[in-house]
Amino acid sequence: MQVKYVVPEHCTTLQLRDYLALEGSSLLMQALRDLPSLEKMEYEQNEYGITYAHKLSPVNARVNWEQQSPSDIDRQYRALADMYGLRSRWREQNVRLSGMVPVIDMQADDIHLALESAFPEDRMTVRPGIAFYYDAREILCIRCKDGWVGFHGIAVKKPMTAKSFYNGYLSKPEFHATAFDSQPNELDKYAFRPVLSEVKLSLTAEKLYNNRLAWQKTEKLGIYQRSFNFV
Repeated sequence: MQVKYVVPEHCTTLQLRDYLALEGSSLLMQALRDLPSLEKMEYEQNEYGITYAHKLSPVNARVNWEQQSPSDIDRQYRALADMYGLRSRWREQNVRLSGMVPVIDMQADDIHLALESAFPEDRMTVRPGIAFYYDAREILCIRCKDGWVGFHGIAVKKPMTAKSFYNGYLSKPEFHATAFDSQPNELDKYAFRPVLSEVKLSLTAEKLYNNRLAWQKTEKLGIYQRSFNFV
């Protein structure tokens, strides 16, 4: 049996695991109740469209502030934080970031005003990795590729709140210009990109079916598209 499920919005890896565990157990019981009939309907899985999960490592939890957008870091955090924590370096020390603020919340007017006040020249041209503490919400804001992300916690030698990090480090004049280091994380090699291929319109539906290719007709362009997933 195969069933398609919609991944809940903004869920983490552990939340998705728990959700699919419930759905999977229900599906298993359905299959066992009707196993003889289902065995007669079995067929080999189509080899097209199959993808394989890469083996992850702590390196993938590093943040590349110069190359990653707020959405990139949000997905990285939800996927890996429960396993490895989101990792970076600050003043030659390994740190872990926790309690990420939802990206939508970072668009709040009061946060924008606070950033504009702290960086009057242009908050969007600040060097990636530069940090700012917003005391009204107790958020550690960090500049990334094309925006800002926020965290409520950080571990430098030991876990602490964003407020404690500010009081112990960022509030000191010698740390004002210190940025979090951008680190390569190898996430780019896990990207899945579609490949478009133009074919003759004379191909019939029967030929396409026999070749077991998935084609999508794009009437606006007047071509057919073929998509593959890369591993």
